[in-house]
Amino acid sequence: MKLSLKNYAKIFSPAILKAAERYSVRECDETEKGVYVAYIDKGNETFDVSLSVNATLGVTDAGCDCSDNSDFCVHKLALLLHLAKQKM
Repeated sequence: MKLSLKNYAKIFSPAILKAAERYSVRECDETEKGVYVAYIDKGNETFDVSLSVNATLGVTDAGCDCSDNSDFCVHKLALLLHLAKQKM
């Protein structure tokens, strides 16, 4: 299943969704159509995160400068949640 702004709740567990909601998203900018960059903050930690989102294809690319080696870290998810709320 391809990750999108509409189906993320079916892909991620409630626990990881709750964890992602604890992060603050600031200075979220759309640098080009469907490409978003933002700072994701929690406490004194800040992460540079980017997401490329296509209405048909879903999330096509994602980046974060954290040390998490998983495909989709909690910081990327925090930005995805932010975007999903903005699009509703």
